[in-house]
Amino acid sequence: MPHPNEAARPAGAVEPARQAEPAECAPLTKQTEPSDHAPSADLAEPSARALTSEVLARHERRHNCAQSVACAFSRFTPVDEDTLFRMMEGFGAGMGGNAETCGVVSAGVAVISACASDGSAQRTTKEHTYEVAKEFTEAFRAAHGTTCCRELKELSSVPAPHRCDAYLESGARLLFESLQKHNLA
Repeated sequence: MPHPNEAARPAGAVEPARQAEPAECAPLTKQTEPSDHAPSADLAEPSARALTSEVLARHERRHNCAQSVACAFSRFTPVDEDTLFRMMEGFGAGMGGNAETCGVVSAGVAVISACASDGSAQRTTKEHTYEVAKEFTEAFRAAHGTTCCRELKELSSVPAPHRCDAYLESGARLLFESLQKHNLA
């Protein structure tokens, strides 16, 4: 029986492969094959400082803000880095270049969701996920006055391409603190 949100498939259409059950959100201990998205260092036990450095290094390698954060924190999620890189691409520059929600915030919420959700449509983890996501978003807003990309860029006196560095740094630190506080890292 199809999922209620799926459209009916035409006769003879191949059913898409189902995803495997979500894995535990435990840190990865080894890096697989190196790729363009690979972290700058193998971090079995990452610190806030090491993660922040990795986020900035990824941004320097032309990852957008959302990709930089999500990929650096992939070790805590059941989602592989390449998938996160692809998924976060449209969140750059404030949601596809619209200068709306900051990519650091979008990626932080995505990482929190991947770690806190049990992957069930039941309401077993939603309240906790919402609580952690709200706490992270509010902490970012308290630190910078807004979560809007356009407003953050206007507040920054640093020219591109390093205009977002302060937001990447504090966002990575705040995200790591949130994950640790809620036993998700």
